[in-house]
Amino acid sequence: MKYQKVYYQKLNAYHDEDSDVAGWLQFFLEGIIEMAGSSIETCTKITDLRNRDFAKMQKLGSRSATISLEVIRQLFSQPIVGVAEIMKWTGYSRQGAYNTIERLVQLKVLETLGDVSYGQKYVYADYYALFDEDFAKKRNGHM
Repeated sequence: MKYQKVYYQKLNAYHDEDSDVAGWLQFFLEGIIEMAGSSIETCTKITDLRNRDFAKMQKLGSRSATISLEVIRQLFSQPIVGVAEIMKWTGYSRQGAYNTIERLVQLKVLETLGDVSYGQKYVYADYYALFDEDFAKKRNGHM
């Protein structure tokens, strides 16, 4: 926890005989402000990412664009997928799902997750990195 030590100090001060209610409330409200700012920043990044990737899909042919847009919409709720998920979302055969995945890999929407020959998983990496700091650092070569 980022502010664990301060949290316990403020909590103990709140429970002391000369309780520091104002100090506790200020700490608590500053935390809320920080979280709200962080949430707004993340929402802005998600919106920018969505707009960028939707624009990429608009450049595809009509049928490919429609299916690819639907896959991207689904990726926002499930950013790690395999062929089975793509088949379910699109109604495509296994080969059609692979083709869709390959198209999204070429467009830099999906990336392979790990290095396996069977049961490969793919990640909507730009989106996933917004929520997993370790993944983002590893992806950017900082680990």
